[in-house]
This record gives sequence, C-alpha cells and structure tokens, in this order.
Amino acid sequence: MKLFLDSANIKEIEELGPSEYIYGLTTNPTFFYEEGVKSTEEFLSILKDIMPDKEIQLEAMGSVDEILKTARDYVVSPAGTSCEHNIVSKIPFNEEGLEAVSILFKESIRTNVHLVYSVNQAVLAARSGATYVCPLMGRFDDSGQNSSELLGGIKTAFDNYDIKTEILAASVRHPDHVKQALLLGVDAITIPYKVFKLMMDHPLTERGTRAFEKHTVG
Repeated sequence: MKLFLDSANIKEIEELGPSEYIYGLTTNPTFFYEEGVKSTEEFLSILKDIMPDKEIQLEAMGSVDEILKTARDYVVSPAGTSCEHNIVSKIPFNEEGLEAVSILFKESIRTNVHLVYSVNQAVLAARSGATYVCPLMGRFDDSGQNSSELLGGIKTAFDNYDIKTEILAASVRHPDHVKQALLLGVDAITIPYKVFKLMMDHPLTERGTRAFEKHTVG
C-alpha cells in the first residue's frame, strides 16, 4: 500500500514528506496556482532537500507531442535533482493521453492516467501501458454516484485479467474515503494534508491519553 501526500504547499510537504508512511507526492496545476508555484524546475529543486528518494507525480498535458515532451523532460530534468528517476507523469484520460502513454511505456517512462471515472476507461489506460490509473473519489461522489463501487469494479476487472497496473485512489475528501479504498484493496491512495491529520485522531485515543497522563507517576 502506497500513501502519497497530495499537495504543493511547502510547509505541508516539509512536515509530512519525510515521514516513513509517505511514499511520495502528487500535485497538479491547480495546487501550483493556489500556492504561487511558477517553476516546476524550482519546485523539484526544493523537493530534492525534503524528500529526495520519494516518488513525485507531476502533470503532463496537451497534445500527444506536448505530453511526450513534458514527460521526457521530467526524466532528464535540468533541475539537477536526484529524483528524476522517481518522477511519474500524470496524464489526463483522453485519446491523446492514451496514445502518449503507449509511446512512453515503450520508453520505460512511468505514467499515471487520471480523471478515470469508469471500469472501461481504467482498462483502456492499463492496456495502453499506464503504471497507475487514478479514479477521483470525491468528484465521482459529487456526480451522485458511488466511488466505492467504481474502485471495486476496477479492482475486480484488474484481478480478473491479472492486470498489473496499479489503482491509485484520489480526490480523497475525508478519512472514510481512505478507509473505503483500503478495504477494497487498492494499490495506492493520495491524501491531502488535512485528511492525513484527521486520520491521526480518534476520541478514544485522546481520552485514553488524558487518563494515562493523569495517573503518570512523576
């Protein structure tokens, strides 16, 4: 089970990024905009010192040629970082994306096909050579559908045909989303900072800690 931090906030990354339970980082252009990130190269340079050996997933969008250029540039990043070999390109699900994924697969460049909302899309992405497929739980629930059923369907299909592409659950809104994904046996989950913090809390744990502290012998 891989747990990713979903963020572009440097303070959040500095706090949780080095933790043993964090496998890596996922981010996206919206996060970059919100955090004022202007340069991917500069961002990677900062990550080098915070989490140099962990997997980083960065967006690659546009036409087939644009996706290919971005993904290849990540692998030979001019940033001088030590994490180029750990970079995975996040590619939106569409025909151009699948074509790019199939080319990058032959070049041994890893990819994450995201914006996946059906079993059919997940299978197409997997057969194109995606390293990960990424269903978005919160956004799927927002549409009035059940994200657990989506994840379960993808997991069943992949198990039926021994598909090795990993399922990475995203758009996690609360700890119960994490619980649902874990119980379904997905391979990875990317989790926002605030949800990680909520995962650490339980009223019985807090109550027990206070009781022990009260009776601790000094």
